[in-house]
Amino acid sequence: MPQLMELPNETLEQIMESFFPDDIDSFSVCCKHFYVLSARKFPSHKDMKNHYSRVSYLNVNSRTDHPLRLLQALCENPDRAMYVKNWSMDSVELYNHPKELRDIADDLQEELQTIVNSFTYLTAEEKETWIQRIQSGRPGPAAALAAFMLPCLERLVVDDGHEKLEMLEELMVAAARPGHTPRAKALGKLSHVCLIWDRTFEQDGRSERHFKPFASLIHLSTGLPSMRRFEASGIIDTGDKWPATHSKSTLKQLFLHRCELRPETLRQIIGSIAALQEFSYDFYLEDDTDHLQALKEIVQSLLLSASHSLISLDLTEHWHKSSGSIHACLFIGSLRGFQLLTEIRVEYRMFVENYPQYSVRGVRTHRMIDILPVTTEMVTLTGPMMDKEDVARLVGGLGKHKAKKLPQLEKVRWESTKSIAELKPFKTLFSNVKGIEFILRRMPC
Repeated sequence: MPQLMELPNETLEQIMESFFPDDIDSFSVCCKHFYVLSARKFPSHKDMKNHYSRVSYLNVNSRTDHPLRLLQALCENPDRAMYVKNWSMDSVELYNHPKELRDIADDLQEELQTIVNSFTYLTAEEKETWIQRIQSGRPGPAAALAAFMLPCLERLVVDDGHEKLEMLEELMVAAARPGHTPRAKALGKLSHVCLIWDRTFEQDGRSERHFKPFASLIHLSTGLPSMRRFEASGIIDTGDKWPATHSKSTLKQLFLHRCELRPETLRQIIGSIAALQEFSYDFYLEDDTDHLQALKEIVQSLLLSASHSLISLDLTEHWHKSSGSIHACLFIGSLRGFQLLTEIRVEYRMFVENYPQYSVRGVRTHRMIDILPVTTEMVTLTGPMMDKEDVARLVGGLGKHKAKKLPQLEKVRWESTKSIAELKPFKTLFSNVKGIEFILRRMPC
């Protein structure tokens, strides 16, 4: 913890002008005047911290927790915004009292204008548009605006809110414009973002054009100066382009579940991250997509931009029984270019390659010791399981050549939906591989 030594009172007062409340707790202070100044600037620091910093404030999932009410609370006591570090913007359904919400918007008209005008990255026209949106009483604009009023916000969850995502994206694009220092930029302390979009909404009979591709939100979020972890579920990408806003993101963890991103989009996102450490991608592909080529593009992007930093890799294909037959071969290629990779979770079929000349079946199962990097400590195998002969080929050489090719490999977790009786031959096979612990996890059918 850094020391804040004795300083002239005037100098100390100038320093504290730029302090947030949590900055007070970031120093080991031996300066008595510091306590006097902090008590004067943040008189309710301890109580506010205990009340707001440890909880998610106002989940907007009911009329009583409408985002306009959050704005109302922030206007009544602006200091409250400095203590909110975790906030979840849940889905908002229809409201039975629209007049009550419009009355709140009318009562806050002057305060809302002051708030919007304080956003220096918005143009005059954009400020007027935002004021009109909030006065309409709709939850999306109010929720997005509230998020940008929380300067100490560290974790943001947006769940199934199309309009809120759209409004949030618009504000982030504006805030990412050149000319704003990291300290002054909105969401400057945000380190963890989770965007959840329910793809099943696309089956409601509405045209697909009503659903924006929020892939740009990934790129914009990873460009925030304090960003460390980004999670997204159901994000789609229809090819819209956006201007590059950063090149050396500080992001460490990127988790994408049921996401459908074009290879060039993913390449742009990964390429903008300086030192990605954990990457998980449960990718969703349409039936007419070249699945094998898409997987190769993913691995190539990681090798190109994160071979020096990646320590955990999780790659699976999101698949439904209703979507047709599953691809038997989805060869991942060599991972030996990764320098620090220790934990790997992939599907069995990612070791299987189409190879007409190799066998009667026209496929070849590669050995793990020929594919995995020497730094590997643990492997998890998931997805449709191969037959015993292919699994034997997969683990072939692990006992004999482990010390030379995979010296750090200690555990192999294998997941399967097969019955206990069906798994017995595999257990016998694994028991003959010395020096590695095989851990079974039975999965629901």
